[in-house]
Amino acid sequence: MLGWEKQPVLGGKYLHVMCLAHILNIIVRSGLKMMEKSIASIRNAIRYVRSSGQRLEAFKKCAENEKVESKKVCILDVPTRWNSTFLMLETALQLRKAFDRMADEEDTKYTRYLDEEEDIDGEVDELQVVGGSDSRKKHKTKRVGPPVKEDWEKAAVFVRFLKVFYDVTMRISASNHPTSWKAFHDIVAIKSEIDELFNKPYDFTGSETEMILFDMAVKMRGKFDKYFGSLEDCNQLLFIALVLNPRFKIRNFESICNKWLKMKSDDIKKKSAEVKELLVALCDLYSSSLMSSKAGNGKARSGESSISQGSKSSSKRTVEPTGKIADMEQDWEKELENSDEAVIAHEVDRYLLDPIEKPAIPHKWDILEWWKLNGAKYPNLAALAKDVLAIQVSTVASESCFSTGRRVIDPLRSSLTPKTVEALICYQNWIRSESIHNIQYVPSIKDIEFYESVEDEHAREEGASTIDQPEMPSTSKSSKASKNSRVGNAGKSKAAK
Repeated sequence: MLGWEKQPVLGGKYLHVMCLAHILNIIVRSGLKMMEKSIASIRNAIRYVRSSGQRLEAFKKCAENEKVESKKVCILDVPTRWNSTFLMLETALQLRKAFDRMADEEDTKYTRYLDEEEDIDGEVDELQVVGGSDSRKKHKTKRVGPPVKEDWEKAAVFVRFLKVFYDVTMRISASNHPTSWKAFHDIVAIKSEIDELFNKPYDFTGSETEMILFDMAVKMRGKFDKYFGSLEDCNQLLFIALVLNPRFKIRNFESICNKWLKMKSDDIKKKSAEVKELLVALCDLYSSSLMSSKAGNGKARSGESSISQGSKSSSKRTVEPTGKIADMEQDWEKELENSDEAVIAHEVDRYLLDPIEKPAIPHKWDILEWWKLNGAKYPNLAALAKDVLAIQVSTVASESCFSTGRRVIDPLRSSLTPKTVEALICYQNWIRSESIHNIQYVPSIKDIEFYESVEDEHAREEGASTIDQPEMPSTSKSSKASKNSRVGNAGKSKAAK
């Protein structure tokens, strides 16, 4: 942020921003432990279907006989990644009738497969070190399954519950647009989803499914309260980012505190005043920094400006008012200070009192473009928004965040130069990322002329370097001509564009 080379903004009080994706992972993991048996039964059923082509064909026939409309294929999850478990359960629920038909058929390979025993690792209580290597005791146990009605009901409730977490993960893992202003909305959505497990519309009957969901909600709420128990536990810059969105401003913050967090009116007013006070402090800090930078630029150009000022006619010079005129201006300034105009004199007040933006397509509205166009109207807030909206609430993409797979630097990769590693990482990111359609750059005639001048200058430098070098065989002339032809063709292609 501004002033980082000298000292952190506001003493570095809001410098630490927790990774929201990592916190979501911790919360969901605590809930998954309560559903291990039901998830394992569905996972074993899918593993059987995917184990051979013959079994897959038999499963498809069951789906046809049950007239299952879904055309999705069973996917197997990676147990260390909860988002893949969510996708597995979501797909399996749509194919539930086909799995039930396979289980109902007598003497099938499906039921025999689930009756078999398999080797699994023991509990990770302690690692026994034998001869310098870690070993775990393995034991045989019967496979869990087939999934029964209760397992499917638990999975259905859990998938609906995880949908919010999955959507939030996708939102905060974006890298092509700001995510900091979304964080407060996402935190409130997660809190609301956890609270719903405690306040179901139906009466509590004491069934096993309800007991498990209730215990799961207790554990997940404990993890949530550890990081977001109160608004004071959150980084206050997340609230500033929301206020800096012209679609919401501080009115949306107050509305969420009232309708979703059920806060008292006095507490809402107090917290709203604190957020506004912080925004004013940041705006004033950026204002002083921008003024000092402008003053430095003004001194550097004072010599040039004094020469140009001397050549101008005296009729264009401003004369400081004196006498009665000065008294009238001073009286007017005092009157403004004592009137309501002073209330909206601050840039923050003007921004908050201006109408809230209401775009036709909200999810396609570009907040950065808005601040670019309104930067002249709110110069200090625009500079602040540039830094605050750039804050990432997730440190890595979701694929890496929920993966505990190996990330080993082998001898080949460790021998690569930093420049090569940087190029490989950027190239991988470009391949995986989606195309940005909203960037449509059409060079002007002035730009094309500038590009051609740069290419001509580069060609002259290349020609001068070849002259200074010792005389080479005649092939150098042809190579020089080919270089000039390539430069000329590049200039023509850019001009054609």
